[in-house]
Amino acid sequence: MLKADVVFMSPPWGGPGYSLSKFYSIKITMCNDHNVGGGFTIFHIVKTIAPNIAFHMPKNTNILEYVLLVKDFGKVEI
Repeated sequence: MLKADVVFMSPPWGGPGYSLSKFYSIKITMCNDHNVGGGFTIFHIVKTIAPNIAFHMPKNTNILEYVLLVKDFGKVEI
């Protein structure tokens, strides 16, 4: 199994139209293929590889989704 100290991710945001929305959804918009969880699924897979994750996200990302995404982590910086 792959293991690392840190993983940096900058997954696709869904094309240039992402900035036209008031809020960007990690779960719905990011890398979503038939409602499999989008960015939430990616994040939880990477969490098994490294305890430290840097996730490059759009400025208009829904802050409540950040909270749900990282609720099980000890220290979080946004």
